[in-house]
Amino acid sequence: ADLVVFLSCFQSFQEQRNTKQEILEEIQEILQQCALGNAYKIIDISMSFTQNSNIPPKSLSFAVKSRKKSSNVNFDVLPAFDVFEESCDANEAHLKLMKLVSEYGDPCREFSVCFTELQRKFVKQ
Repeated sequence: ADLVVFLSCFQSFQEQRNTKQEILEEIQEILQQCALGNAYKIIDISMSFTQNSNIPPKSLSFAVKSRKKSSNVNFDVLPAFDVFEESCDANEAHLKLMKLVSEYGDPCREFSVCFTELQRKFVKQ
């Protein structure tokens, strides 16, 4: 399951790119601390890196296993800049994204997660 986490600490797409690894490392530390004493066992905590790249990891993966059952539930945590928190409309957000991608590139589609809310609204219509 993908867990898109809109973080208020990201003020822009560029900040998301620049600090994502640090944020994922902090989430990883918290998960490792939580893994010690819960009714569920948190296992296989790892970050997915793009090989031979300066691009930060896209997500933090982990699995949760019940202490009573043998099956796991796998998760990918995807931190994201909340593009709509700034109260801009979809067109303005899209223009911001297009400008960013043209300036910096987006080879791993790391910014698509920022538009999860827009995608959800579109599907509901």
